[in-house]
Amino acid sequence: MNKIKVSFDYDGTLTLPYIQEFAKFLIDCEVDVYVITSRFDELHKQNCLGTIMGENSDLWEIVDKIGIQRHKVRFTLMQPKWEYIYGTKICLHLDDDTIEVDDIVNYANYCSPVLVASDCINSCVTEILTEINYCGFSINSKEYKLIESYYKKDFQ
Repeated sequence: MNKIKVSFDYDGTLTLPYIQEFAKFLIDCEVDVYVITSRFDELHKQNCLGTIMGENSDLWEIVDKIGIQRHKVRFTLMQPKWEYIYGTKICLHLDDDTIEVDDIVNYANYCSPVLVASDCINSCVTEILTEINYCGFSINSKEYKLIESYYKKDFQ
């Protein structure tokens, strides 16, 4: 049986504590978790000297803390993420960029994107859980209530 694949944008998405906790939860549930970032990788960072996009130590620190395997981090080098996602079996992508989300809707038809914002945690978590269930990964009502109460308690 193939594992469900979920990807996260890094800047503005996986940098949010509630999204990090959700990524950990998915890993614990044996979901295949990836990071797809617009940043430059080590080989291409000379193209962005003087910007955060060429420095990845913060990314590696969070990826390691969450437990995402480093070979599951993809750098798009500022290219649209839908181009990477298209043709993969990633069923859900979380991102804070409306343009990226719209492009994924329009061009990567297998993947369901979720727009993430730091100021709408409850609606975002509800949408993520709905999309995860749509992908074929069932979260039972006990797990759902646990996640929901966790977010309401700690991040509001």
